[in-house]
Amino acid sequence: MSFTQSIPSLIRQRISIRKYQNVSLSTEVITDLQSQCQNQQNPFDADVTLQIASSSTAKLGTYGMIKSAQAFITATAVRSPSAYFALGFEAEALVLYATSLGLGSCILGGTYNKKQFQNSLSIPEDCLFPLVVSLGYPADQDSLLSRISRKAVKSATRKPVESLFFADNFQTSLAQVSSSLRDCLEMVRLAPSSQNSQPWRLLVTDRAIHFYAVDEKPMHQIDLGIAAYHFDAAARYYDLAYSLVLLEPPLKSTPFVYCFSFIEE
Repeated sequence: MSFTQSIPSLIRQRISIRKYQNVSLSTEVITDLQSQCQNQQNPFDADVTLQIASSSTAKLGTYGMIKSAQAFITATAVRSPSAYFALGFEAEALVLYATSLGLGSCILGGTYNKKQFQNSLSIPEDCLFPLVVSLGYPADQDSLLSRISRKAVKSATRKPVESLFFADNFQTSLAQVSSSLRDCLEMVRLAPSSQNSQPWRLLVTDRAIHFYAVDEKPMHQIDLGIAAYHFDAAARYYDLAYSLVLLEPPLKSTPFVYCFSFIEE
């Protein structure tokens, strides 16, 4: 996937948009997004399907949380241990691609009518279907609902570095790393998450970045997948060679749940 802007720029500019202009997406934009859906990949060896649903072809409900969305990304997956990570990874890649096209977006993990989406789009009942993403051109003025929603989840704030990134153990906050790695970690810190919870904790060792979660909730696993995409895309941008692998947990006794690691090549 190629972007018209740098990954750090897209990550910094993208915010959740809940009110859109009543302007349909062109056939060219829809076709472009559908093509990107077909080309998405993830490093978790999980079977993920992304689709673009136009609001003009399906009646899709968001319980009043979204106004005038022109399309939706639906993200489904075959059940597997890493499926939620992979869903977050692939969905975020497409969200940032949509951002590069000038589209606003909002990731919805609970405030959408799941049954309505499944019926309208023929999504199999046995698939994991934990989220959709609304799309459209941002309205000129933010709605009161958008401002209240962002304030409620404190979406404009992020946890400080010392509470997210650690060196060798979870008692020692990360101090000094290379400037490029520091920039990659900042992209992780800026990743969106459910209720802006930022449930990831990263353990930095000699040649590896180990991703842990505060718990095993599915939405938090999706958040870890989003954070993984930010790290992976930023590492590529800064010419750092890392590969995602699953290891035995580096630390056996921690308050956090081991998820996966990026190993320096």
